[in-house]
Amino acid sequence: MNLDQSWFCLSTQARGVGSAFIRAQDSYGLVFVLGEPAFYRRFGFSTDLAAQSPCVYSGPYFMALFLLPSDVALGAAVYAQTFARLS
Repeated sequence: MNLDQSWFCLSTQARGVGSAFIRAQDSYGLVFVLGEPAFYRRFGFSTDLAAQSPCVYSGPYFMALFLLPSDVALGAAVYAQTFARLS
């Protein structure tokens, strides 16, 4: 995984932004989300995959999805410090 790629944080809900972003991706290999499992599982997101990447937000709402085929070994998922201010 190239850690120099752009990262995105979506906060708007119930407007289709997250759904559109997931469907429109064409170059990101792995996506992590922190959100409602019932919503994100319909796109294939998995808590089991996310559990391979320790994170301060690990748990039932932390999920991941490979968007491109990959055999990459996963490491820790680290959110920007600014994200912690939202808690």
